[in-house]
Amino acid sequence: SAQPVPNFTLLSCDVDLEAMQTMDFATRSAAPMTQTPPVLLDQAGIQALLDEYVTLYTDMRNTCAKMINKELVDAGEQNSMMILEVVGRYNGQLNGLNLATAFHRLARCTSEQQIPEVLLNPDFVKMLDMAQTLAHQELQHQTNSMTAKCSIMILWSLASLETFPTDLFSLLSRVAVPKLRTCEVHDITNLLWSFAKLYKIRPHLIPHVSMETPLVVNTSVDALSQHDLSSFTVQLLISALVSVATLPCQSHGAMWLFSACSQEVAKKWEQIPKKSRSHVAFSFRLMRLQNCLLANSVAKTVTQICPDMHSSVSRPRKGNNKQQKGKPAAQAAPAMVVQGV
Repeated sequence: SAQPVPNFTLLSCDVDLEAMQTMDFATRSAAPMTQTPPVLLDQAGIQALLDEYVTLYTDMRNTCAKMINKELVDAGEQNSMMILEVVGRYNGQLNGLNLATAFHRLARCTSEQQIPEVLLNPDFVKMLDMAQTLAHQELQHQTNSMTAKCSIMILWSLASLETFPTDLFSLLSRVAVPKLRTCEVHDITNLLWSFAKLYKIRPHLIPHVSMETPLVVNTSVDALSQHDLSSFTVQLLISALVSVATLPCQSHGAMWLFSACSQEVAKKWEQIPKKSRSHVAFSFRLMRLQNCLLANSVAKTVTQICPDMHSSVSRPRKGNNKQQKGKPAAQAAPAMVVQGV
């Protein structure tokens, strides 16, 4: 079993100067009269001492955070309740990376049947509150604990657990968006996927993130355009393709991303398993609902690259896309592409 991490009590910058002064006075009062008087520090000396204290304090916090992270990773190898137990034990001491790790491990090890139990757990509710606090502090430049990567990891985890606290979604996206160009490709596609998942399964929440969505899409497109799409894995390409087709933003950048990803998918079509090909077909059906001209134009281009794609991307003939009698409508569309971090 994991060894408990020492509970460092010195986790704030509060220093009891009055107590320190009292102790110093008592020490000097009890000393012989011949004692050498204390050396008075100038401004530079005081600053040097403060810098040394801050360095020591920062090192201690980093060590503590690394130890907590290891406990969270180890707990994630067992079950979700063990993760929440670690979170509860270190309540108030978790930094942005610790929180992101906790959310991510929960999303990875929680089964669909366990999700309600996790979401109602008091320690999970505390995690949401801590994430909101750190995001607020980051936006106010009070801390650098909640990085763009951590924000996206939390967003992806929440979407995977199919819970969408819209205030937190908005805050975390505002933390991530300005720094997207510094993120890895899978972080960017995970951000798009998280918003697309909300749009797909919680349409009644769309008005609460409608202001953030165009910014997320356009900034993600800009960040992805700095990379060579031919180097993307099939999973990343299809995730971006389905996400941009799901989200309502139809800027020139979004249209470019749909077209560019489709063409790269066409070049790798032989590598794509049957289930993933259904996601490609789904993305074209979604895009036809938003921009039929674009979907038809891209379909024509990709079938020239790969004729085998014709049945997946071309417009269905009349009568072929009718819902089968007695078949639930929800079964007509494949699930969202599972995108991992």
